[in-house]
Amino acid sequence: MRRRRFPILRLGAALPTLTFPILVAAQGKTIQLAWTTDARVRMQDGTYGPDGPWQAIAVSVGTTNSTFPTDLELPSPFTSNPNFIPRSGFYTGAFVPLYPSGGGLSILLASESSPNQTTEKLYNPSLSPSANKFGSQMGNADDWQSWTAVNEDSWGEGIFDLVTLGDKLDIAPDDGHGGGYFFANATLNSLERFNVLLPDGRKYTPPVGILGLGIPSRGFNGAPNDPEPGGILLGLKREGKIGYAGFGMHLGSVAYNQPGSFILGGYEKNRVLGDVGTFRWDSEDLPYMFLLDIQLGVQSEKSGFSFGTDGSSNTSIWAGPTDNEVKDAENLRKRLGAKEGTAVVVPNPGAPYIYLPKGTCEAAAEQLPVRFNESLGLYIWDREDSRYESIMRSSAYMSYVLADRWAKNVTIKVPFQLLNLTLEAPLVDEPTAYFPCQSLEADYGFWTLGRAFLQAAFLGVDLERNLTYLAQAPGPLMEQSILRTFVSVENGGDSAGIESNDIGEFESSWLGVWLTAEKTDRSADAVDGSTGLSAGAIAGIVVGVVAGVAMLGFIIWMLKKRSRKDDRTETPAANMADDNRGEWSSSPKACAEMNTERDVSELGVPTAHEMESAGIVHEAPDMKREYVELPADVPLAKKD
Repeated sequence: MRRRRFPILRLGAALPTLTFPILVAAQGKTIQLAWTTDARVRMQDGTYGPDGPWQAIAVSVGTTNSTFPTDLELPSPFTSNPNFIPRSGFYTGAFVPLYPSGGGLSILLASESSPNQTTEKLYNPSLSPSANKFGSQMGNADDWQSWTAVNEDSWGEGIFDLVTLGDKLDIAPDDGHGGGYFFANATLNSLERFNVLLPDGRKYTPPVGILGLGIPSRGFNGAPNDPEPGGILLGLKREGKIGYAGFGMHLGSVAYNQPGSFILGGYEKNRVLGDVGTFRWDSEDLPYMFLLDIQLGVQSEKSGFSFGTDGSSNTSIWAGPTDNEVKDAENLRKRLGAKEGTAVVVPNPGAPYIYLPKGTCEAAAEQLPVRFNESLGLYIWDREDSRYESIMRSSAYMSYVLADRWAKNVTIKVPFQLLNLTLEAPLVDEPTAYFPCQSLEADYGFWTLGRAFLQAAFLGVDLERNLTYLAQAPGPLMEQSILRTFVSVENGGDSAGIESNDIGEFESSWLGVWLTAEKTDRSADAVDGSTGLSAGAIAGIVVGVVAGVAMLGFIIWMLKKRSRKDDRTETPAANMADDNRGEWSSSPKACAEMNTERDVSELGVPTAHEMESAGIVHEAPDMKREYVELPADVPLAKKD
């Protein structure tokens, strides 16, 4: 059992009340946070590993004396800070990537030895005049407890400081002087040590920290006499910059060029598909959910294979928390009122993998081309196995069935394309494809659905109602973005009224990826379910029609020529001249099957083409003609 290092609060340490001003270009009381992969964000690469690739929120932390705007209306608690002297220019701080979270504590790697926090990507509180240390040493301090899944060893100092976030719709890409920046007070865990321990004893430092937007834990929430709770979201709500203390998030996919979505005060409706599950927070401020089942399935039967042993397209691999030794999990399940066999889980962007009860990942591995790596504690994809290519080019998925507060089941399908992630140095010497499913002993009673899961799920956090929302998210070919705001408590009762698009958009949003796969896997004789004809049969019919048209033209030409011979006594050359002026002119005339202006193809297979030729039928230039039957077995071109 891992031992949690609880925060140690030094007695007598002052907890200053800092209420920083906020400057923001809000869109209808919502703010779209900028991601590191956004074109207007000045990040070198914008993607992060070593177990991704992932995208993160672009955040600046801290201030410098010479770079804070002087035209802001500063409240007295802020201006009374003796360490902060605003001067001309614009803010530039340590530009760091952070994964968003509903917890209240922001966690980032810092270094007192970092000489220049404008370029180092490391936060140095000693260089930030707005930083205030509140005298607490903290380790493994993520409020959503990602450290229960990640074998983390961290230690740092508690600090209040300024963070700068960018609205992706209104930030300036070049000089940083756009209006889409806003400032907020944040409670930080400034880490001097941040390691993740591997099963073989090695350790590494993750390059991305956590952006806590919720309410900080008790003791790190401002001065003891401060009547208002702290936290970035509630601060923005009080300032009137967002209309609701909540956010909607979809992590998206770097591999499939799907940008992330993170909306303060609202959400993007196109990121929410089908039924929306509603889950209540408990007294520990954790967004607990009840996981009932996990299945391997195929969205389309045209994928050409099945996970089920009986020929069905779906099969359950759920083992459940059945071990008697998992007492903490059993006690938590009973306390929360979940039914027997249920696993309590927490969705958390701060953890990379999908952490499940023992037996579930193992059951999945039995049906997948993977091998277990003891040193990493992870499953590695066997890319030499023919099943690997078939799965990655199909509509196969791993689905998760969860029960919400109303005992309504919500299913999240994670396509295997999103479960084909890459390990990089320092974990491995060469880039390695891996399956992000890891068995875990739930020492603290629950399991974690990390970033791998959240690529395919919409997650909403509602601080005003203490609720979490979960729904299916779309694939790369998603519909147009439509911003929505959360419904207020006064107007919406016990739900924020999350709107969603039709669940049918899930399949269509992946259609391009899945169709490419099915085209490659099909042979020329694969049967199309919509027409009942194979691609080869359609090609043969088309070529046969062309040959028939050519033969019919020849017969008509012969009849006309014979008729002219009977009526006129002209030389063959004259006859040829007449023919050239008639219906069968030697001037180029297109002869093509169907309409050449429009591609005709069966769904999901390569387009059937006529043989490669000029595509033009000419009359022969002399009296001698050779007639050749066109081949009717032209094969379809296979995709490489």
